[in-house]
Amino acid sequence: MRVGFAAHALVELAELEEVLSLPTDTRVRVREALRTLELFAHAGRALEGEWEPYRVWSGPWPWMLFVYEVLEDQDLIVVVTVRDARSSWSPTTPGSRP
Repeated sequence: MRVGFAAHALVELAELEEVLSLPTDTRVRVREALRTLELFAHAGRALEGEWEPYRVWSGPWPWMLFVYEVLEDQDLIVVVTVRDARSSWSPTTPGSRP
């Protein structure tokens, strides 16, 4: 499957790069972290509640979460948001919303 990013997810990634002063090779690290999903689209944990039907995958750092949707009919995985697991708006925080 192909992995792509929603426009908003790219903006969020850029914001994290800037605010957290991430290294210049961050995009390369992100691509590498998402490579597993190309072969195993459902490898990420299924999210519940407000976050259904999305799944979550981490990397290249444990705090960086990719929330994604699998579009089987298009052979596509879309990263819909990039979140910091340490924040209150993380999909793994109880009561958080997309």
